[in-house]
Order: sequence, then structure tokens, then C-alpha cells
Amino acid sequence: EGDSDITSHIDDYAFFIWGLLELYATTFDAEHLKTALNLSEDLVVHYWDSERGGLFFTPDDGEDLIIRKKEIYDGAIPSGNAVAMHNFLRLARLTGKMEYEVKASGIMNAFSDHVDKFPAGYTQFLCSLDFALGPCFEVIVVGPPENWDTMKMLHAINRRFIPNHVALFRPSDGDSSAIDKISEFVKSHVAIEGKATAYVCENHACKAPVTDVDEMLTFLGFRSRGQTQ
Repeated sequence: EGDSDITSHIDDYAFFIWGLLELYATTFDAEHLKTALNLSEDLVVHYWDSERGGLFFTPDDGEDLIIRKKEIYDGAIPSGNAVAMHNFLRLARLTGKMEYEVKASGIMNAFSDHVDKFPAGYTQFLCSLDFALGPCFEVIVVGPPENWDTMKMLHAINRRFIPNHVALFRPSDGDSSAIDKISEFVKSHVAIEGKATAYVCENHACKAPVTDVDEMLTFLGFRSRGQTQ
């Protein structure tokens, strides 16, 4: 009757949000982060188990079922709960909204007994747990969007495998209102002498801002691990 949509499941939300976070990490377009936040709010409203924690596979406004199940076991693809847990942890670091970290902890608590009995079946959950335990880096880059030194700094982050990190970009000579509204804590971060500037934080404790790419990478542990620049 002209209606071709279907009810979403947790996997639809979790994997789409994951993709949006990866898009933001690649393009630093704040719209992707905004959409990820909006969908995460819907996910919590319609899928969260307020009594026992964790996310149901089906929404509260979906088809009436005998039982609403929750899944954490990784099959051919990771489970929606494990992916959502990782998404929540990243969103908490990206936005400073600690309520997402609380939700991630709720997923941990809901399924920890299952994971403890057979860890090999819950590898995505363990990856998310590793992120939660840290160390975890937050990198805020501030600079003119089109300048070479800004692009070099952002490229230096994206071309390396840096486990357990999130990165934010705040334009210094354009309109930063989009990212300022989403991640209010970045408002106080400015470019030094008009140069691209990196603020590297580890578990919310920030080091002095730097304008040199090698110094930024050192803070991220690359020299100490003997990795190439």
C-alpha cells in the first residue's frame, strides 16, 4: 500500500552508527557525527533494557513477540550489542557526554558472565572492553581547514593504526559552530599562532598542545614503540 519500509533491528542501528563514526574519522564532517548521535538516542529509547541492561534485538514499538531476545555472541558478524558498546565508548570520548559511557558499562555488566565462560565467542565485546580499559587517546586538531600543515597533521593520524583513539577536528578560520555544538569541550581549543595544533589527551588528561607532527606522534607512543614516522 505504498509503504515499503521494515522495522529495524539492533544490528541495523549499530552497524550504521559504526559506519558514520568511521566516516567522521575519515572526513571530519560534523554532520556524520551528529547523525550518529541522533541514531544512538533512538537506539537507547527503543532498544535499551532498563531493568537488566543491554539492548534488545527488536524495538519496543515493533512486532509483538513472545519474548524480546538480546544477543552478544559473535557469529558471521559481530553482535549488535558488542558493536553498540564500542560505539557508545567512542561517542563518549568524542562528545564528552558520559551518559554513553554509562550505557557501555551497562552492556558490560549485562553480559560479562556469558563472556567469562567462553571469551573466544565474544571477540568484538573484548575489543570494546579493551577500549574501555585503555589507555585511550583523544586527539583534537585545530587549524585552518585548507592549510597544508592541517592536512598533514590529520593525515598523520589517519594513515596509522592507532588502537583505542578518537580524533576531532575544529576549524580555526571558518565556521566551527557544528563541532562546537556537538562537542562543547573543543571550544577552548585554539590554534597556536595560526598553525595547525594538536591536543593529545590520554584518558581525559591532556598534554601541552603541539604544532609539530612528530611531537604529536610521540605523544601517541609511536617513537617509544620504534614505529616509523
